[in-house]
Amino acid sequence: MLALCLLIIGCRNKSEVDRLLSEAEQHIESRPDSSLLIIASIDSDDLSGDEEKARYALLKSMALDKNYIDTTSFAVLQPAVDYYLNNGTADQRLRTRYYQGRIYQNRGDLDDAINSYFYALSEPEVTDSLTLARTYVAQAVVYFQTYNTDGFTNSNLCAAEIYNELNDPQRELSALANAMSGLLILKDKVRADSVAGEMNRISDISTDLKHFAQPQIVNYITTFGSEDEVRRALSEMQALQEPSDLIKLNIAECYLRIGDPTKALEYFESISNEDNSISPLAYMAVKVDIYENSGKYREALRAYTAFSDSIAVQAANTYAQNRRLNDIRYELEIESLRSAASRHRIAWLSLCGSLVSLLIIGFIYYKNRIARSRCIIAEKNKEKVELELEKQKLLTENLAIRISQLEDESISLKNLLQSREELSAPVKTAIKERIEVLNSLLARDISTNDLYAKPYNEWIERMISDKDRFMDSTRLAFKASHPKFIEYLEAKGLNEFEINYLSLYAIGLRGKEVGEYMKLKRHYNISSDIRRKLGMNEHDTNIGIYVRQLLKTL
Repeated sequence: MLALCLLIIGCRNKSEVDRLLSEAEQHIESRPDSSLLIIASIDSDDLSGDEEKARYALLKSMALDKNYIDTTSFAVLQPAVDYYLNNGTADQRLRTRYYQGRIYQNRGDLDDAINSYFYALSEPEVTDSLTLARTYVAQAVVYFQTYNTDGFTNSNLCAAEIYNELNDPQRELSALANAMSGLLILKDKVRADSVAGEMNRISDISTDLKHFAQPQIVNYITTFGSEDEVRRALSEMQALQEPSDLIKLNIAECYLRIGDPTKALEYFESISNEDNSISPLAYMAVKVDIYENSGKYREALRAYTAFSDSIAVQAANTYAQNRRLNDIRYELEIESLRSAASRHRIAWLSLCGSLVSLLIIGFIYYKNRIARSRCIIAEKNKEKVELELEKQKLLTENLAIRISQLEDESISLKNLLQSREELSAPVKTAIKERIEVLNSLLARDISTNDLYAKPYNEWIERMISDKDRFMDSTRLAFKASHPKFIEYLEAKGLNEFEINYLSLYAIGLRGKEVGEYMKLKRHYNISSDIRRKLGMNEHDTNIGIYVRQLLKTL
């Protein structure tokens, strides 16, 4: 009787838990706050079995996420991870992987987050299109944070396609707007034209959608539209009372397109980007163009350097991210092949007692599958080898650029000797010695077979060392041929490094060439310190002209 009572109570509790979980699942999309309250009313002690605990864990994680309660702990989701990843349906694995990625993303662990989303999107035959679309959107956010513009764009386009099938114009438009920002950075006009057409189609549905799509449509017109379209867009944006930072950036680009860099610079410098609505790469790209067209070449150079460094970091991060995802894809395919081979092995063992003819057919089929699996594995290994060869090729090309820089320096010094007849003999001797050093260095390095095996640091240190030696020898040459010139500079408080710096001007190099030759970020700070010591203000003559006149008079 006691056992019977316990059984009845247990069945009643289980039935009640199932009812509450089903009710919470029914309202999870439309009323997530109600779902969270229903789930909170369930006593975890009433849960029985791994499957029910997994269902409770997944529904609670979904409710927390939809109520904008971000968590960095797997305490709630872990039962679902333990059970569904091995025993669940494709949709259950998709949802579990998605919320697993969301937790990693909240933690700031972007590598594990992108891995979780990749596994989720690799699930075959899923029917939960909404979660699939959300996974693409979440993946796009991680790609945006890691400056993977291609991944960011493609993920948003995939999400937009799914939202279109679900007849959800608001989310589709949002995904298309994000994709458009990526396409504009990539300068992909063909796909941008297609996305712009879709955005215009959706934005005609309502005024709110049109207002939401306007910034990216204007950005598209600014980048790819005709001059008349740009002027019309500029007129519309200037009519706004309080334009956002993104609108200000579009206005600046419009003025740049119609040939008014002054107004472009005025709007650009009014941008604060406190709302983080502007992509850093897009902001830096526009900054370079505006400063260059406004005649601010020093600021343009600094902006271009920062932009190039960001692009290089983006390329390296994208390469590492793609390589890691390729490894995961390779593991998934290998696991799939192993599972297939295992299934066929079981089928072969079950047919051992059958007729001999069927046994032979099964054996041949099994061998063919194994051979095909090996071919696929070999193909994947070949792809990995090709990636390594491509990496070695990039290293070789980078080293070739280093050699080209040394050749350019040698040619520049030779041209200097031919064009400056007034240089003294010691100075000419110092320049010739530098040319001989460069020629010998080039001859030795060009003849090396295994170029890409040389460390880049060794090249950089050697170039800097040789340049410093050349600058020292040039200073000593001037000390021998023009001692009063050097004494004058020393009396003004200039140190050896600063005198070396002025010696480059004395042999005929211009300011831009001196900066490129020394490869120092503080080039302009050094120039300012020297002008101050020489008693020159910002309105005085060019420092190169000043030094060469001083050389003639002393």
